[in-house]
Amino acid sequence: MSPHHGFIAAGTATLALATAMFFATFTLVDAILLAPPPFANPAQVVLYGQMPGAAPRRGMSTALYDMVGMPPMLLSRGLAAATTRASASAQGHAALLAVQRVDAGYLPTLGVAPADGVLTFGEDGEDVVVLSWRLWQAWFGGERVAGQAIMVDGRAFPVAGVLPQAFRVFDDVDIFLPLRPVAGGGQGTMANGIAVGRLAPGASASAFGAVVRGIAAAHASALGMPADAVASVGATPIEEAVRGYAAPTLWQFLRASLLVMATACANLANLLLAQGWRRGRETAMRTAFGAPPWRAAMPVACDAAIVGVAGTVAALLLGNLLLGVLRDSLPRYWLPDAGTIRASAHVYVATVGLAVVVTMVAAVVGAWLAGGDRLLREHMGAAGARPHGRVAQRVRGAMVQWQLALATILAAFCAVQFVHASGAWRPPPGMPVEGIALARFHPDAGHFDTVPRIAALANALARDASQRDGASAAGVTTQLPTGPRFVVAFPGIAGAPIEVRLALQTPGVRAAMGLHLLAGRDIDAGDTAGSEPVAVVNEAFIATVQGAGLGTVVEKMSRGLGSRPLRIVGIVANDRAAGDTEATRPAAIVPFAQLPAREFSAYRGLLAYFIVARLGDEAQAVGHDTGASLRRIAPWLVAEPSTMARAWHDAAAGARRDAWQALLLAALATGLATLGFHSALGVQLAARQRDLALAAALGASPWQLCTFGVLRGGAGAVPGIAAGAALVVASPLPWSAPAVATAGAGMLVLCILAALPALHRAAAAEPWRVVREA
Repeated sequence: MSPHHGFIAAGTATLALATAMFFATFTLVDAILLAPPPFANPAQVVLYGQMPGAAPRRGMSTALYDMVGMPPMLLSRGLAAATTRASASAQGHAALLAVQRVDAGYLPTLGVAPADGVLTFGEDGEDVVVLSWRLWQAWFGGERVAGQAIMVDGRAFPVAGVLPQAFRVFDDVDIFLPLRPVAGGGQGTMANGIAVGRLAPGASASAFGAVVRGIAAAHASALGMPADAVASVGATPIEEAVRGYAAPTLWQFLRASLLVMATACANLANLLLAQGWRRGRETAMRTAFGAPPWRAAMPVACDAAIVGVAGTVAALLLGNLLLGVLRDSLPRYWLPDAGTIRASAHVYVATVGLAVVVTMVAAVVGAWLAGGDRLLREHMGAAGARPHGRVAQRVRGAMVQWQLALATILAAFCAVQFVHASGAWRPPPGMPVEGIALARFHPDAGHFDTVPRIAALANALARDASQRDGASAAGVTTQLPTGPRFVVAFPGIAGAPIEVRLALQTPGVRAAMGLHLLAGRDIDAGDTAGSEPVAVVNEAFIATVQGAGLGTVVEKMSRGLGSRPLRIVGIVANDRAAGDTEATRPAAIVPFAQLPAREFSAYRGLLAYFIVARLGDEAQAVGHDTGASLRRIAPWLVAEPSTMARAWHDAAAGARRDAWQALLLAALATGLATLGFHSALGVQLAARQRDLALAAALGASPWQLCTFGVLRGGAGAVPGIAAGAALVVASPLPWSAPAVATAGAGMLVLCILAALPALHRAAAAEPWRVVREA
């Protein structure tokens, strides 16, 4: 490859990598943080209630919602329950769908306009449903909803309307049902609903939040709210709430991408300077014969134009690919609406404009440093002259070392994350996931409204599933290693509450899932509602919960539901959740029949239910009809069949995406750092071409010159790489010595490889020609 072609390739790659990163990042910022929410008057709508931890989403209990009522500061209000699952069927389709119950004021308060039909839920009278755009298109083909109906949990509902395509508030919901009071009253103090209010003119979110907080403080005892929970009560503009999860990270990414663009500008200026210095004799001669300054700058401008056009085109192509990778890895709760994230016209304009600015700045700097008068003085002056001052050399060197340090840091941390994530998507040794058939279902509140009925259903399904051909053990559980994860609080060893995974199970589940019983006994048929409440726990529970041991009594903690004593009758080996890179979490298993009615009423919408059956191998598990038991006992319920191996693979998809995304970011960072080192070394070698030619004239071979350059280039990269490694070691983030060593060695090898083209050109120059031109 000729020097000019090599320069074009390096310059195009530098501009393309940096601009592609900006394009993808700015597209996400534009679609998630700058685009208006998919409903009217978002500036007037607030989310109010309790804020758990640092999450921007507020939760509201029905009890507090009723206490707040309709103050003068609100024009309207609405309440939505937590999203749950339901069995639905229509038009020959059947599936477990995401369902959310909302009151009559929820959608009107948000200002949502229907895509078809109406979006009204009457306080009384016939119940109707509202469909999501996605379900309407998939099941009804987008036809008019008038006269259409859908079966939900064995009951027919007329379809009233369809939501707009982009509508989404935190969760992807398929069906909206009217919110009705649920028997049992346990949900009254559970802050798992969403309350929205439309502010009256002149009212503010902070003032209304203070009113809600005052009401919560006055009724804290009745609501079961401690002081810290009362202090978290308030109101948040809904725009801020729906964007709150993504905003800190995306703004940080955008700032980083702008910094990368500035770095690329400096690298491109170095490349232009090195290219200008290579044609220094030609430029100096033109200047000596009276050529105007713009003639001397024309070659640099042409080179910059070629790099700018090629780099921008490549950046848009690469940016769309990078956007696809980032889009697929985004958490669903980051997305403010249900639409697809695409680059808008102004994203393209901003990206092209920024690429043009970066190219122009680099061209101006490169043209100034490689100007005709300057090069004339250099070529006609002393042999020790340089095409730049000491300050410029130091600035350029500092920038290259900073890039190398940053790339080393990213490479080391990404290597650690890749190792952790790759371990998270693989089952741990001794934990079987193959040969286990699953069927997920959700018992409806209409037929199974009490604990005895739920327990009877679970036990009947377990018995029927265990008697089917090929099943050596079977049962029903509400928790799998693949999720979803339901947690409750137990007192930790230090006294503070800790989160414990809680599962309701029938006898037979442990054997079906292959968990090892280390001590004590399993849950059995004798654990009924009238017997002593018991629990089977894992090793992590024994190690972290206060007073835990075989035969001891521990108390489950709850702010709103009180404490409940449980005697530990068995200890099982630890397992690990799919996609979880953290240490094994404590877990507890309790019988269905012993769950108190008040807790069941509060939890039932948050639980998932699974039939689990152990088969001989994975092929048998794939072919096993696990849902047959459900069709025989409760035919209106829908079962989603799967296997544990498939569920593990799907649950660990996030860990796999994180690992490959980490590698992609590390590759971009190392690519830019390597190109930056190449550009800086190219300037140094172009300036020292006369020295290298003299060394060759005195007998140095091209191999000796290249070896000298490699050693010099490697030594020049060591400070930045060492600084990056030191920062990794000093960081509080997890790191490992092999990862740091691999990242440092890899960066050193890349820098040496980046130096080879420039070294080859310098060593190949004919000494007599260089000396004569000098």
